[in-house]
Amino acid sequence: MRQFITTLAVAIAGVTVSCLPMPMPALGRTIWMRGRTNDGAMLYLDTISEPVYTRGWTIFFYGIKRGDVTEDKIGITPHCYQGKVKYNPSVSNGYNLPYPVWATTEQMMFLRDFTGDASSVSFPGWITNKNGEYFYVKADSPVSLSLLNVVCSQL
Repeated sequence: MRQFITTLAVAIAGVTVSCLPMPMPALGRTIWMRGRTNDGAMLYLDTISEPVYTRGWTIFFYGIKRGDVTEDKIGITPHCYQGKVKYNPSVSNGYNLPYPVWATTEQMMFLRDFTGDASSVSFPGWITNKNGEYFYVKADSPVSLSLLNVVCSQL
């Protein structure tokens, strides 16, 4: 009987320990921007992927949803300065930009090959990868400008 009680006590202790909550890794939160782009897409940011600022460029992670298709993207902009959407006067050519810790292999290759000339990006917006090519996204809708405002305010 004593052995049964000891076994039962150990079993209960094991169940109790296994029921305790385990620490969870920090999770990001998806922030959907209100409104839609000029072509009807929705934009979002993930809070765990903090923007990276270097040599006047801001590198950030965002997503776009068109219909049922959602794509994670990387954006590079010279239009963040002192927490506002404003051209950064200290921007240099985009050679050798750092890889954010959250960047995928494809995004790292995009950054590795990026040699952007900031003077060609005169209207607020960002450069991204579209079908393997560099593509300039003008922040010409309220939602795209809102996304850029949120990114710049994090610096």
